[in-house]
Amino acid sequence: MYKYSARVARHLLSGDPISGLVYPSVAAQNGSHNLALKTGFVDHGMRFVNAALYIVKNITTPHKYETAEIDFATANPDGSLDWKGRIRRWVLRNQGDQLTMVSTGWSWDAYNVAGVLVDPE
Repeated sequence: MYKYSARVARHLLSGDPISGLVYPSVAAQNGSHNLALKTGFVDHGMRFVNAALYIVKNITTPHKYETAEIDFATANPDGSLDWKGRIRRWVLRNQGDQLTMVSTGWSWDAYNVAGVLVDPE
């Protein structure tokens, strides 16, 4: 089913200048995208931030659904997941601290007053 797109992806990822590809999902037909990253890029160029567990609340058509986040995890020092038993949250530790929340279309990102992305806890 993906013979030609797989061939193009292998060709594009065979060189050093490209570390990954983002491309529309043909199968999902819902405006979502696929992400393919080289292992070396993930191992050396990315860091794990968090994981979230979602449930599917409702399916109206095969590719249209409603979800809800039910749990959230950060990494333990050994790399295992530390499930919190709650959804994500951001913590303001000092009087006067501020965060600006920005929707990604799927979830939320928080930025401090200097414009630096703040990870949830």
